[in-house]
Amino acid sequence: METDVTRYGLGARGIDFLEVDAYNASPLAKYPLYDGHGNMIATLTKGSGGTYQVSARRYTDPWGVTRVGASTGSPDQRYCANLGHRQDDESGLTYMRARYHEPTTGRFISEDPARDGGNWFVYCNNRPVDRADVDGASWDAIEAIYRSLAPILQQFGISGLMEIAKKKGAIAFGYLLEKTATSLIGLGARMGWLAEGMVRSQNPYVRIAGGLIGRLGAKALAAGVSLRSFSHYLLAFGDEMYDLIGDRDKFNLN
Repeated sequence: METDVTRYGLGARGIDFLEVDAYNASPLAKYPLYDGHGNMIATLTKGSGGTYQVSARRYTDPWGVTRVGASTGSPDQRYCANLGHRQDDESGLTYMRARYHEPTTGRFISEDPARDGGNWFVYCNNRPVDRADVDGASWDAIEAIYRSLAPILQQFGISGLMEIAKKKGAIAFGYLLEKTATSLIGLGARMGWLAEGMVRSQNPYVRIAGGLIGRLGAKALAAGVSLRSFSHYLLAFGDEMYDLIGDRDKFNLN
């Protein structure tokens, strides 16, 4: 049976290259080109003589409907492709792991597995321009930060949060931010947005987490750390996290 095998390489932007092993042919490396939202808009393929060819050009609307270019055929990764989302040519649905998204209606075809919010079928709270759903169950870094930090802030306040970060170190504080880190769209683009936009917010939980992730994320990006690995990067630097959000000398080390 003739079978083509595609391998995916993960980098700072998510999927950074595709290697296609065609039946009875040499492997072919392709490099996806993304727009600012993380949608695959073209493929770069190495040709003869060290040249590269741009192919499979396509553009989508904010919901994922193809407006320019082929709506079917390879590559099947299009809308939010840097997150690994795949579009099915037969149904037109986008597979986001936990469930399927229907681009023409801008809705999921099944309810939110977490049953969170008032509408369990809505996609990104009807704001697909600056948000994306990382796995079909969670969207947007700001929302993830709120859900992670708000209960602790309500009980202990900002000082209490910083004390937890210091005393508990990587595991406790890193865990609070893990979902936030994995919810980022296109690591490089979102880091700038977090650092510049969220740090200026009047909300203390956004101010703390935004500055923290922005600084650590810049280091992760410079080191070539993948989007998926970035959450583990957070878990490994508990002390540095605390240094970025407060003065260590204000708290008891015991």
